[in-house]
Amino acid sequence: GGKVNQVVSVFKADTFSTTSTSMTDVTGVTAAITPSASDSKVLITVSMVVSGEGGYLYSLRLKRVLNSVTTYPGVGTAAGSRIPSFYSSASQAAYAPWSINFTFLDSPASTLESTYNVQCMVEGSTFYVGRSYTDTDNALYGRTGSTITLTEILA
Repeated sequence: GGKVNQVVSVFKADTFSTTSTSMTDVTGVTAAITPSASDSKVLITVSMVVSGEGGYLYSLRLKRVLNSVTTYPGVGTAAGSRIPSFYSSASQAAYAPWSINFTFLDSPASTLESTYNVQCMVEGSTFYVGRSYTDTDNALYGRTGSTITLTEILA
């Protein structure tokens, strides 16, 4: 047990932005895996650089679709209007990008295909993935890729 059976990795080179105040899919940060056994685990890793206007709230979560059923692995418990997420914070420095790194060991308990996608939302501003908020045409304002990797771990 504990051996890696397969790895699926998707790299997103372009940018993404949203003004959505409800959870919306980050296009291109999606990967699918079909476990070889129902007792396999799926190790999910997400790496992104994001940015937004200072002082506004941002939230991210992971969505899994398995057999047409949507769940949100690796997130906290909802309470009132507070939705489950794996990251929720305000941008501390105005316009400064920051790294998001998320790892979770999921147990889909199925040999059907599971599709995983990062979702995000923002409070009254614009949220960006893969670029700085200002995105000035200058070598110091680099653009970054995003990665989602799914690793099947045999039981």
